[in-house]
Amino acid sequence: MTKSSILKPANYDQFAAIYDVDMGTNIGDADISFYVERVSTLAPVLELGCGTGRVMEALVAKGIRTVGIDLSQEMLARALRRLESFDRDFFSLVHADMTRFRLQEKGRAAICAFSTYSKLLSQDEQKQFFQTVALNLERGAVLILDMFQQTEAFLAKKDGERVLDYEKRWFPEKICFLTRHKRIWKEVRPNINRIVLEYDFETQGGEVLERLEIEDYTRHSSRAEIEKLLYESGFVDVQVFGGYQGQPYSIQGGQMIFEAYIGP
Repeated sequence: MTKSSILKPANYDQFAAIYDVDMGTNIGDADISFYVERVSTLAPVLELGCGTGRVMEALVAKGIRTVGIDLSQEMLARALRRLESFDRDFFSLVHADMTRFRLQEKGRAAICAFSTYSKLLSQDEQKQFFQTVALNLERGAVLILDMFQQTEAFLAKKDGERVLDYEKRWFPEKICFLTRHKRIWKEVRPNINRIVLEYDFETQGGEVLERLEIEDYTRHSSRAEIEKLLYESGFVDVQVFGGYQGQPYSIQGGQMIFEAYIGP
């Protein structure tokens, strides 16, 4: 067992209830049109780590049949509620590890959005992920993988510094406001960052009703590392973009969007 395999990313069942409120304005919808444009004629589409169904909802609304795969049952339950007004012929949800699953019908496209890939904390897990995705895609199918890239500004931040991400974001489920602080420790192990998220559920006047602390880990990868794994897993014609408008990749940028195809 490798050291990195002992570390585990956060259990998303812990904060499925707050996920949409927590991440909504952080993610936005900038990526949606990018995905829709590239997979509009390629159903079925597999979404790897579909969470509460933000991307799935946009795809299904366009009539694109989509299969969502996620390890968190609570996230999947919320995705189902989000999608319940749509025809069930256009979506399905699968409770599975995205590094180890097998579908009866192969996909013609796959999406791994919002740095979900960074939750794979070892090279073995990353390799297994690409091999599994390749097995579940038809020849010629496309994989789109969105991954963060560490910038100079990020690397310059002081380890463990408590930073306010946002405050008093309305949380209707508990009829209160949500405030989040974050602390990051870089390279706690090679390529691994530790993240502690602190959530305060507050009244309008700032009284803290409840506090939730979640520990998470992410693994950062270079462009070369990901490209190597893609090619080794049978993908070809790899392109890398620096943003959702198809901008050229830059080593100074904070984003890498990979687009690769299953070879013949």
